[in-house]
Amino acid sequence: MEHPDAGEVVWCDEEGVTCRRWNWRQGVRTRLTEDTVNALFLLEGMAPATGGELAAAAAELAEGLEKLSPGARVTVHAPR
Repeated sequence: MEHPDAGEVVWCDEEGVTCRRWNWRQGVRTRLTEDTVNALFLLEGMAPATGGELAAAAAELAEGLEKLSPGARVTVHAPR
């Protein structure tokens, strides 16, 4: 079992850390499966990527999700 470094930013829930270090550590407990009914995707951009490129990536992800899961409700929230 690994533990986050002191001061390390992590995603967590009531049961513990779910993801750390730029989201490359996805755990079995929180993975998406065929039985998943709710999911949240967070997209963050870093220079030199532009806000428009990030919005295009979000639109592409939403389109792919809708194709893979007909009838799925997909909502995109853009930064203000």
